[in-house]
Amino acid sequence: MMAQDSNICSFVDNYKQFLISKAILAENGECLLWTGYIDPGRYGKTSLDLHKLPYDLRAACLGTAGSKRFKSVRVHRLALTLAREPFSWPDRSLVASHLCHNKTCILATHLTFESNAINNTRKSCLRMGRCLGHHPYKDCMLNMHLP
Repeated sequence: MMAQDSNICSFVDNYKQFLISKAILAENGECLLWTGYIDPGRYGKTSLDLHKLPYDLRAACLGTAGSKRFKSVRVHRLALTLAREPFSWPDRSLVASHLCHNKTCILATHLTFESNAINNTRKSCLRMGRCLGHHPYKDCMLNMHLP
């Protein structure tokens, strides 16, 4: 394994452990809920220390944001990104969508990357109480939604 690969694995493992340390199992026995900072939109957020990120991945994370040390990120997007094999930053045009409709859930199997348009149709599913289908994306997990 190259040193760069080792650095990436270390970065991924450290942040996975950090996320898990700040989460609890939900009442539904399925979702893993973030207990750290919750933003006004009711999503979990944390600061990503970019100095812990291998150098060549910093630009991919930051884009044109320059040489900042910390970047505020939504934890569900970070959790889903860390679960990618091999690790890579997702396309910036994609959003991390909650299949379970629980905004603080960080369990990667309850999340998917998709377009904002598809993500918005999921809100209709929640209002209607049934999944309307999102081909070719995964269906909603409405049975896991917490009130």
